[in-house]
Amino acid sequence: MINNTLALAMKKLVLFLFILPCCISNLLAQYAFKDDLLESSFPYSKTENRKTKPIKYNSLGYQIPIISNKDIVVGGMSLAYKRLGFCVTYRIGIKNFLMPDGERGFFTYDNVVKDSFTITGNTQRSVVGMMSGCMVFAVTKKWPIYVGPGGTFYREFFEYLDPFDKNKPKWNDNPNYQGLQWNITAGTVIPITNRILLNVEYNNNPQCIFVGIVITERFCYEDIDEW
Repeated sequence: MINNTLALAMKKLVLFLFILPCCISNLLAQYAFKDDLLESSFPYSKTENRKTKPIKYNSLGYQIPIISNKDIVVGGMSLAYKRLGFCVTYRIGIKNFLMPDGERGFFTYDNVVKDSFTITGNTQRSVVGMMSGCMVFAVTKKWPIYVGPGGTFYREFFEYLDPFDKNKPKWNDNPNYQGLQWNITAGTVIPITNRILLNVEYNNNPQCIFVGIVITERFCYEDIDEW
């Protein structure tokens, strides 16, 4: 029953990660270039030239830890830009859904400390989610870079010995070592072919390299020569 529930949750997560980039990139394009959209909505504007549309990239990929750990983090990036633009990065921790690796206990951290249970010192920590908002700068028309602040939410379990169950090791949440922490994101999108690009990104909390793949829309570069 638990395996079926977990499998259903993972399917919904994958579907969510495929739909989210399109929604975010459309919102970024609308707000980043709001003036262009407003002017183009009037039939008798100052210029009869069609307003150029921004380039939009969406990636999906995997986060590779620089410092060795067993965390599993997946997600993506959505950006829209002309010469300048905006970008949003988003991640979900998979290991967070699988913790703890062991039997979960009923005693909270405060109860364990208050009743002087033995705390082994073993911990399990995982990223719950990450998000950053970045400014985009075009090095060339097809090669943007982005940088900006964000946040990482962590979750941690601690191990203790349960005296009511023959000192059996058990796990529970440690509220003192979880919560939102600052993160700095910097990345780029590098063209490989006309429609396939590589998204490479660095994050400092946790220290990791994100690698994602971008498959552009058919008319992604339709207006590239007009701005």
